[in-house]
Amino acid sequence: MIDERFWGYMFAPNCFIRFKTFGLWTKEESFMKTFLPKEALVYVEEREEALDCSMAHNVSMLADGQLSLCCLDYEGEMGLPNLRDTSVVELLRSPQRTAIAKDSMKAEVCRRCQGNLFVFDTEAASGAAVALDKFGRGWHPFEPDMNGIGGRWSNGEAWTYLLARQDNNLLALRFLSVHDSASPLTVQLREYDEASKQFGIVLQEQTFFGTQNQVTEVELPLHLRTGKMYRIDLLSPTFTPGEPDGGGDQRKLGLVLFDATMRHGESTLPALPAELPPPEREPIQEAPVEMAEETAVALAPAAAVATPVALGTIQRWLNRLVRRP
Repeated sequence: MIDERFWGYMFAPNCFIRFKTFGLWTKEESFMKTFLPKEALVYVEEREEALDCSMAHNVSMLADGQLSLCCLDYEGEMGLPNLRDTSVVELLRSPQRTAIAKDSMKAEVCRRCQGNLFVFDTEAASGAAVALDKFGRGWHPFEPDMNGIGGRWSNGEAWTYLLARQDNNLLALRFLSVHDSASPLTVQLREYDEASKQFGIVLQEQTFFGTQNQVTEVELPLHLRTGKMYRIDLLSPTFTPGEPDGGGDQRKLGLVLFDATMRHGESTLPALPAELPPPEREPIQEAPVEMAEETAVALAPAAAVATPVALGTIQRWLNRLVRRP
């Protein structure tokens, strides 16, 4: 035992009683509905990555003798034996207990506990644009100083959730891509199925392009129906800014998202081409021909619609990455 740690009230050698406050750790839907507004919709994005959780190395017992490995499993969802049918020693030696202790994500209650909780307002809305602010998997933490306006990196396969409170037909994105302007970016739309508790197949898909190293705004046709919950996936190429030997930033980065909204109406931005035209090839010259810098610039492929911005944190970072002044 560690002297500096409070283990509880010892009623027998190495046996302690601790009183803990009750929280929302397991994010059980029926329990949360007892205090959330009745019109609220709750969704828990369960964790999928393996996790050796320290809590799962404990042994707990419910009032009816049901054994568990965590005090947060207050409904006995792990499905372990009852103390009336087995001993604590047999439980500790059981393969089922060993598997959960090694990877807690084998138990649904643990996947919810370590997952992300989203609460949606279901009250009907009309007219106004709705911000996409329910970020699921695939996003790095928000950086408030990024480019002076704040944004977050994706990891190349990231998504957000939205409960449509009105019919929408336009997805507006403000983003920055460090990839070649001809690299396609993709948005996919999936609808939530109440029966399976899963997001189904891709219902709609749109391909678009950004202008390399510049903030770009696009509006894409994406049709959402009132009362339905959707997952909007954003797919892009990725890169790692750190050194090959492991130094520096080793995150897998896709693109930077500054703002995303859904609305109903007509597009206010010029339409982007379905794909960028390939650069024109110069005829083969018999001898090397010197080309003025202005001419070389004129031969570059056309860029996508972009919004110029002041040189900010991310632009300076990109300049350093490609070693430009």
